[in-house]
Amino acid sequence: MKKVENLKFPSNLLIILKDEGFWENDLFNPFLITVEEIHYKGLDKISYEASFPILEEYDDIDGYEWEDIIRAFIKEQNPFLESKMIGESEEDLCIIWTDDPDNFKTMLSFMQELLEQPETIARLRTTEE
Repeated sequence: MKKVENLKFPSNLLIILKDEGFWENDLFNPFLITVEEIHYKGLDKISYEASFPILEEYDDIDGYEWEDIIRAFIKEQNPFLESKMIGESEEDLCIIWTDDPDNFKTMLSFMQELLEQPETIARLRTTEE
């Protein structure tokens, strides 16, 4: 898995968003990174989003539960960051975004760290149920 330290947003990101409507990066498997301009709660924002489908090795965890597990893990590490995350998960897809690129990189780093810790996933599933 490519590490978040290697994530670089294009210097012309705003131009790409204006022309294309979004920018995607799929090099951080299993995460798809999408950046797009959105209208959220009456405000124009740029959404920095990480999403991933149900993982084969965890096929009993749906998108909603993944979001809960990720939020619980990040809340333990950085409660401020967890409060800045917006979830839009679905049953078959975990989707979490924030409107700040630095917060996004920190969030993605925690998400990557969590996926490397099956014992932490199991612990957080137990506390969520």
